[in-house]
Amino acid sequence: MSLPDGHQIPIEQVADIAVKSGPAQVSRENTKRRITIGFNVRNRDIQSVIQEVKSQMDEKIELPTGYFVSYGGQFKNLEAAQKRLSIAVPVALL
Repeated sequence: MSLPDGHQIPIEQVADIAVKSGPAQVSRENTKRRITIGFNVRNRDIQSVIQEVKSQMDEKIELPTGYFVSYGGQFKNLEAAQKRLSIAVPVALL
């Protein structure tokens, strides 16, 4: 992990990483294979974490044709709430 001043910190110092056994099956959603990567966020808001993840992925990873990344969980709930509020707040103010 890079710091703003350019120094590096081993990821083990800021995250608990564990390999866990999961079901031996290929998950599918809408006829497409799906791999889920889950993580919990502490001491930061989820939106800034996802923005940073997106930025790093765009900068450092080129996905092959047909592959894509989608974000779910609490981030998806946050996006839905923001959309609802972008309509409800102006209507309430009128």
